[in-house]
Amino acid sequence: MRWSITITKLFGIPVKLHILFLALIIGFSIFIVFSERVEADPAKAFWGILTILLLFLFIFVHELAHSLVAQRFGVRVESITLLPIGGVAQIEKLPETPREEFLITIAGPGTNFSLALILYLVAGPMDLKIINQIPISPSELLYASFYLNILLGAFNLCVPAFPMDGGRILRSLLAQKLGFVRATKIAASLGRIIAFAMVITGLFLPKALLLIVIGLFVYLGATAEEQMVVTSWVLKKERVGNLMRKDYMAVDPNDAVEQVIDLMLSSWQDSFPVVKGGRLVGVIQLDDIAKLRREERSQRLVGDVMRRACPPVHVDDPASQALHRMQKESCELLVVSDESDTGQILGVVTLSDLLRASHILQLKQT
Repeated sequence: MRWSITITKLFGIPVKLHILFLALIIGFSIFIVFSERVEADPAKAFWGILTILLLFLFIFVHELAHSLVAQRFGVRVESITLLPIGGVAQIEKLPETPREEFLITIAGPGTNFSLALILYLVAGPMDLKIINQIPISPSELLYASFYLNILLGAFNLCVPAFPMDGGRILRSLLAQKLGFVRATKIAASLGRIIAFAMVITGLFLPKALLLIVIGLFVYLGATAEEQMVVTSWVLKKERVGNLMRKDYMAVDPNDAVEQVIDLMLSSWQDSFPVVKGGRLVGVIQLDDIAKLRREERSQRLVGDVMRRACPPVHVDDPASQALHRMQKESCELLVVSDESDTGQILGVVTLSDLLRASHILQLKQT
C-alpha cells in the first residue's frame, strides 16, 4: 500500500504503518496534552496517549489473528497495514470455500473477545464510568483495555457490511447456498443500505461526524469489495492465453521518447514492453511520459524513462492472477510467456483487456 512504512516482519508478514496513521497518533497526542482535563493533571497525558497506542495494538492483534488463520489455509498474507481507520490484512487471494472465509474472519473478533475475557479475569469487576474518562492508573488502563477489545470485537462482528467482519461472515453463510458472487452482491447491497442509514443518522444527530465518516467508509468498502470479487471470480475461469494480444509492438531502450508518443497515437497501446536482444528489460507507460516536461520529451530515451517490468504471466495462468499482479505492482501491461526455460514472449495483456473481458463474461452469466 502506498505511503506506508514497513516497521517489522512477524510470522513472515510485513507489518506497515501508513503515514496518515502516524499523523493521527501525533494529532491525538497533541489534543490530549492540551485538553482541559489534562491541564489539571499532566499525568493524564501519559495515560491518554498510552490508551490510544493500546487501541491500535489491539487492532493489530485483530488483523494478525485473521492473517495467521489465513496462512493455516494456505492463503498468502502480503502485509498488515495500520491505517487511521483501523487495520487491514492484505491477502493474495480469496479463501477457497465459505467455511475457510468464516474461520478466517471470525478469528479477529474472537481474539478480541478472548483478550477481553483474560483482562476481566485479571482486573475483576469493572466500573462503566471508565468509558468516559482518561485512565489515570494501571488498573483503570486494564479496564479501558477490556472495553476497547469488547468494542472492537462487537463493532466488527455486529455490523453486517463490508469491509467489516460482519459483512464477510454474512457472505460466507450466504455463499453456502447461493454461491460466492451472488452472496457478495447481496452482502454489498446490504452494506450500502447500512452506510446510507449511518450517514443520514449522522446528519441529524449532534456531534456525529464520526458516524458519517464510518458510513462513507462502509459504502466505499462495500462497493470496492463487490467490484473486486465479481471481477476476480469471472476471470478465475479464463486463461490468460485467451485474452492476450499478439498484435503488440515493443520498443528498444535506445528509442526516443517522442517516437513512443507517435506509436501511441497510431496504435491501441498505451504501454509498451521494452525489449533488448530478445529479452524483456522494462516497460514504458503513458504515465511515465506524462511526468516529463515538454523539452525533456525531445531529449530523453526510453531507457531513461522506463520502469521495472512486472514478472511475466504464463499463457495457462488464470486471468485473475494477471489482474492481481497488475493491482499489486501498479502496472497496466504484462508480458505473456510460455512455461519453457526460454521464456519466449507470446503476447501481452493489458488492464483494460482484463476489465473489458470481465464485463463481457458477467453479461454472459446474467
